[in-house]
Amino acid sequence: MKYARVENGTIVERREIDPAAIPPHKDSLWKEYVLVDVVATAAQVREGPVLSIEPTRVTETFTVRSKTAAEFDAEKEDRLDGFDRLALEVLFDHENRLRAMKVPADPALTRVQFRAALKARLT
Repeated sequence: MKYARVENGTIVERREIDPAAIPPHKDSLWKEYVLVDVVATAAQVREGPVLSIEPTRVTETFTVRSKTAAEFDAEKEDRLDGFDRLALEVLFDHENRLRAMKVPADPALTRVQFRAALKARLT
């Protein structure tokens, strides 16, 4: 069973231990350790832990919440920033060449417009 050693209201150690192996004079320092964990999906953020130190038990709780629009946007920006610069330039050039070949021709995209169009395609 997992236990946590608490000194002065702070967890100083967590480990698997047999409660019978805890010396009587240190019994008050060791409390049962309970972990409440969750797995976040791609649309969620895992937060925590929140520690609750009770007389006989320590509970460590993680929670999940939905990602905000700003967090989704930041992830997309990170993915675009990680994309090969040369590949982005080639794709940008090809897109504008294809737009020019249409009849009637579509106006060329700016780099900002192209980046926004790519970002919109990311899921």
